[in-house]
Amino acid sequence: MASELDETEQKFKNAITSTIKAISGNNDIDVTFQGENAFIFGNKVVLPEINEANEQSIRGFADSIAMRIKHHDSDIYNKNKPQHPISKLIFDNLEILRYENIGSEEFIGAKENIKIKTLNAYKDIQNQNKIPIEFALPIILQSELSNTKDFNGLADACKADYKVPDALINELIKHISSQDKYSLSINKLLDSFNLPHANSDVNEDDNDGDENDPDDEDNQSEQANQSQENNMMQGGEDDDGQQSLSTEMEAAGLNDDGDEELDSNGDSPNSQKSNLDPNGFDAGNYHIYTDEFDEIVKASDLCPPLELSELRQNLDSQITGMQKIVTKLANKLQRQLMAQQQRRWQFDLEEGLLDSAKLARIIIDPDQPLSYKQESKMEFKDTVVSLLIDNSGSMRGRPISIAAISTDILARVLERCSIKTEILGFTTKTWKGGTSREKWISYGKAKNPGRLNDLRHIIYKSADSPWRHSHKNLGLMLKEGILKENIDGESLLWAHKRLKSRYEQRKILMVISDGAPVDDSTLSSNPQDFLEDHLVKVIKFIENKSNIELFAIGIGHDVTKYYTNSVTIRDAESLGDALIDNLTKLFLDKKQDRTRKTKK
Repeated sequence: MASELDETEQKFKNAITSTIKAISGNNDIDVTFQGENAFIFGNKVVLPEINEANEQSIRGFADSIAMRIKHHDSDIYNKNKPQHPISKLIFDNLEILRYENIGSEEFIGAKENIKIKTLNAYKDIQNQNKIPIEFALPIILQSELSNTKDFNGLADACKADYKVPDALINELIKHISSQDKYSLSINKLLDSFNLPHANSDVNEDDNDGDENDPDDEDNQSEQANQSQENNMMQGGEDDDGQQSLSTEMEAAGLNDDGDEELDSNGDSPNSQKSNLDPNGFDAGNYHIYTDEFDEIVKASDLCPPLELSELRQNLDSQITGMQKIVTKLANKLQRQLMAQQQRRWQFDLEEGLLDSAKLARIIIDPDQPLSYKQESKMEFKDTVVSLLIDNSGSMRGRPISIAAISTDILARVLERCSIKTEILGFTTKTWKGGTSREKWISYGKAKNPGRLNDLRHIIYKSADSPWRHSHKNLGLMLKEGILKENIDGESLLWAHKRLKSRYEQRKILMVISDGAPVDDSTLSSNPQDFLEDHLVKVIKFIENKSNIELFAIGIGHDVTKYYTNSVTIRDAESLGDALIDNLTKLFLDKKQDRTRKTKK
């Protein structure tokens, strides 16, 4: 019976995979079924694990993702999308509606799957007194496109609340086959409701009573927050609220600019500034709302031991066959390190190697003492390396696997070379700002709050812990729901502070990341460059004012715009070739350079 079930499930997976390839027209698509979420990363499509209750849901999301691959242009999307959170939610949902409508007309068999998925997505908002505008506008357009009664009841309620000009609806329908023209028509629709296109356009004053303006910005913000908390996704949210469908694009991982979820910001914030690092670093305009909900936690405390062992086995299966890389890298690095040791001999000893310079004295008097020498045993430069890994949602899938494999290899190599190594990770405790944002809202949304999320800094391995005691912890990176937002600047300062307290003479900080910092709660309530500007300042401080050496490994993204010393790798298979030269160069003796840097 079990084998029959397995065979049935495999047939279903094969059918879904074939359908995605057929609809998208891309035979290079790699489809996997794992976890509870649906998303796309490059050519890899991830769908939820199959059970009896979610097969229809999987069909709908698979068809939607395939239609996006075929009919959605990321360049056009990024050129026309608005930046304001409420406006962007509307824009995203209407864009999903566009490519799903085109695909459903082209592939009639997928039309019913898409309809069921969409109706399920709107299920929990039907009983609300007023449907949020980010859902209402797509529902109105959907009812005009579908020519069925499925959306009529919802559409009538939405039309009563929001007076949408018929000319704009007709314009959207007219241009539905052209993403560029359709996107411009969406922005016209946003203009008709006086919805801003950029975060800086938010009006702090109440609206002037325009009948087309559905609500003031605060009410829209509260609606968006409420709708994000509802269980909108077919199959429900994950335990961390990671996949709430305030916009289907975020739930399916289809947002072109890397956003996972979006929070509205209400009004333009402004709070008191605080310097995060009193030990020489000037934070400038960067500040936080509160750090009382931040946490520093051991990896083993975030996952039951049995599950952690299973995750580690999963990681080991991906590392299989890479032992040669470890050996090759370790041998070359070890030779490089040993070559830098300053050899020193102790002479005139009573035992050891015979000192050839004293040979004549030995011949004259064989009992002559103090005729031997020994090479002094010197440890290499007393070095510690900290590996800081980006544990953000954008690393989900192949990137985090590459990061875990890279970290595993680096840690084992460095330990073989007698170099102490610690492994750290950084993310946030939740999406949407967590308790920090809730506190900010309850206290009246003070202007310019600064960083507005709960940090989670993870210790996978301390510097003094042997690799064999901590290697299981790396499996945590593959756990569903761990990866959320990334606030890089503060994380670098945290790792820097830990290194600074170490006793070793030479200290190296290696960052493994996939690009810029992203936290939607913070960025929706502050200038768009708030986090990135802070990261640049932190990197500049460490590179120019600290005796800690900084090096970065970009996973699939070039990080040279941030880090002076960096290398980019695309896949784990190329890790050995990419890192051998860079690591050995990194460990060359740069004592004079470090001395000059310290004096700056």
